[in-house]
Amino acid sequence: MADEPGHASATGPASSLPPELQAAGASPDDRTAAAAAHILGPLFSFVGPLVFYLVKRNSGSRFLLFHIRQAIWYQAVLLGALAVLIVPLVPLLSMAAPEGGEPHIACAGILADVAVFFVLGLAAIAYAVYGAVRVGSGKDFEYAWIGRWLR
Repeated sequence: MADEPGHASATGPASSLPPELQAAGASPDDRTAAAAAHILGPLFSFVGPLVFYLVKRNSGSRFLLFHIRQAIWYQAVLLGALAVLIVPLVPLLSMAAPEGGEPHIACAGILADVAVFFVLGLAAIAYAVYGAVRVGSGKDFEYAWIGRWLR
């Protein structure tokens, strides 16, 4: 875990973030606002962080804008992934119709899809909260893949 971006090692900080994106150089207000952006995602999907971005886009803080953009893209990607999980439900629901099909197979497929949907949703919320706590406490954080892409 010490080799991951944003995590400290035994010899000191191991952040691969540029200095202007590191939490150590950000003001307490920017860290609090960045944490709020991460929390807005689970509450309002990508719309909450997007509205927050529109309000704060002229703040001048690259740190804050980086975290808001991360929250927007993380929630947008998550929404897409959850939408992909809904697609298999359409044929499964038609198979479960009383007029034909295999209702037992359909029910098993529906339950499996709903379980994956539920677990993915909980994991996504936990990851966003983890990011909010790290940023709010003055530690660096970036979402896997998204953070590097947005630098």
